[in-house]
Amino acid sequence: MHSKPYFSVILPNYNHGNYLKKAIDSVINQDYKNWELLIIDNHSTDNSHEIISSYNDPRIKSFKINNDGVIAISRNHGIKNSKAEWIAFLDSDDIWYKNKLSTLFHYTSKSYDIICSNEYEHKINTGQKKANYYNLKTDNFYSELLIHGNKLSTSSTVVRRSFMKNKNLLFNENRDFISVEDYDLWLQIALKKGSFAFCREFLGEYRIHSNNLSNNFDLHYNNLKKLLLMHVFEIQEFSDNYKLWELIEPRLKLIEIRYHYSQNILNGIRFSILELLNQKLIKSFRLVKHCIKKVIG
Repeated sequence: MHSKPYFSVILPNYNHGNYLKKAIDSVINQDYKNWELLIIDNHSTDNSHEIISSYNDPRIKSFKINNDGVIAISRNHGIKNSKAEWIAFLDSDDIWYKNKLSTLFHYTSKSYDIICSNEYEHKINTGQKKANYYNLKTDNFYSELLIHGNKLSTSSTVVRRSFMKNKNLLFNENRDFISVEDYDLWLQIALKKGSFAFCREFLGEYRIHSNNLSNNFDLHYNNLKKLLLMHVFEIQEFSDNYKLWELIEPRLKLIEIRYHYSQNILNGIRFSILELLNQKLIKSFRLVKHCIKKVIG
């Protein structure tokens, strides 16, 4: 075994004892063995400590910190204490397939700075799985991510340490960006001309359950809006601020409409029509029908 790991895997955890063992095992069972796993535990009060302590593998390192509810602090702590050139992220309720690292290893010899693979969205309660495809379709990575939304997943992504260090990049620890700090990092990497690669293989699962932070819709939606407003009006320089916001705001509204539809079909349709009219985003009955059809999906 090499003295220095090739991949550092950053795994933040808080009270995910019900899912944590499967996440850790999915790293241990990798067919590529030259890795280190850094588990950053936010002083969990469940059985997480017993699970972590049950492993006797020198490649596994555990830390206890108080992140005050900001997962970016845990991820950054892992990055700062890691050794490998390639940094991988795995949330404590997600899992990798055994060929995850061996597959991405072949991409790392090229001049990429960030690599993302496809994954399945797995609803644990129902067992339902949906394929999530991640990709960017243009060479204007920053503008595409900003206008069309996040096209990467944290547990599917690895980044080059030297690029992060040279560009002075970490996850944003501002509380206003809780649940969207990963999206901000991808935007920052794209802004600083990082090279993106997308692997078409499905190499893991993003697991959905009742305790997902992303299930807190109001928090996620409000913080997403704050993040986009910051990039549009304070950071980006490729477009007029207000014209760009006119392109982005309908996407935000569609996210909100989809959420209301998922909660109640009739209320969702009513909400979609009223909101789109209020925002002057629809001007004909045909467009109303099109928007409702898009919401229903």
